[in-house]
Amino acid sequence: MPKRCAHSKVFYRRRTIGSNQTLVLKIDESVLATGLASVGYWFPALSGIRRAEGAEARKVAIEQVSDGLVLLEDAYSKCSKGKDFFSGDKIGYLDIALGCFLGWLRVTEKMNNVKFLDEHKTPGLCKWAEKFCADGAVKDVMPETDKLTEIAKILMAKFKAPPSN
Repeated sequence: MPKRCAHSKVFYRRRTIGSNQTLVLKIDESVLATGLASVGYWFPALSGIRRAEGAEARKVAIEQVSDGLVLLEDAYSKCSKGKDFFSGDKIGYLDIALGCFLGWLRVTEKMNNVKFLDEHKTPGLCKWAEKFCADGAVKDVMPETDKLTEIAKILMAKFKAPPSN
């Protein structure tokens, strides 16, 4: 962990829940305990869709994300044990860590005309995403997909622009 982050505090529902280092360690323990480490590649594949050059490369990147989410669906099933969240009845560290990507996942869906959280392939994750976004601690801070899409378009234009001197 970089030195500048080592002493940062992490807040949840306006209470300090530990340092970034503690949070990372707890998430790592959860990941290892549930086999979630096997899906660690799905977010890089999500950004790979944006970077893909050509239709075939984009298709491969989209398939990687879909495959990763199917694995994540299995991990969710094992972690949640039939409850609403990865950690059970309440939002936990892993829910927060994965929930941070929901906005960008929706933007990627919208910009690429694809549906990743699908009722048939990932029914548990679909319900999890709904409940996560509807939770009182999350609903007021979850960015709107349309606004986040506009930000994504601005960022993509900057990435594609030649460097200024």
